[in-house]
Amino acid sequence: MKFLYFGHSRFTYNTEVEKNAIEKIREKFPNYRVLNPNLDKHQINCNDFYNGIAGTEMEYFLNLTKMCEFGVFMVYDENKWSPGSYTEATRMIQDGKKVYLLSPKDWKFRQIKKIENHYTFDEESKKLKADGLLVLSGENG
Repeated sequence: MKFLYFGHSRFTYNTEVEKNAIEKIREKFPNYRVLNPNLDKHQINCNDFYNGIAGTEMEYFLNLTKMCEFGVFMVYDENKWSPGSYTEATRMIQDGKKVYLLSPKDWKFRQIKKIENHYTFDEESKKLKADGLLVLSGENG
């Protein structure tokens, strides 16, 4: 069985948007298994392997992309990439793999060859906080 990588922001994990995206990906690419970094086994493996060492968790997910034939990435509505997805997709493009952008606005797929715009981790958190999608611990929303 061949795999495809489904890259998306951790802030879309366990949401209806994520569920819908996976359904659309399976419809479009029925001969591939979706490697979803949100699965518990990947989160546990990453935490166990790196045990909280700063800056190395991303390497776990970059290694997952190496196992896949290509990637499908879902981005924010304004087509601005989350920092993790940006890093994963850029690596896949550098490795000569196809990368598809999936928009939750219209559920259309389009192949891309380079990424124009992405958030830093700080910018992503600020945007999601401003949108009411992220409440930092110790805050009352």
